[in-house]
Amino acid sequence: MEKITRSEIVAKLIANGNDITSSNIFADTYLEYREAMENIKQNGIICADPRSGAPMKNPCAFIRDRASDQLLKMRHLNLDGFDWGF
Repeated sequence: MEKITRSEIVAKLIANGNDITSSNIFADTYLEYREAMENIKQNGIICADPRSGAPMKNPCAFIRDRASDQLLKMRHLNLDGFDWGF
């Protein structure tokens, strides 16, 4: 999977007519979401607690959920031609 850079995301969003502030917030949140998803894919939704070894929900699931909520709130942005990379 080819990684898109923050500056590429912002440039595409601005080219679609989105404002710079929303474009930057979207880019940061999207990259946070992608990183959390990659961690979950690599380590699973249930992982071992680093101290006790007991099974626990992967902390990246909380990051993923928060980021996805934020992205959904930004549905007003023009995302035409945006490659989600999934």
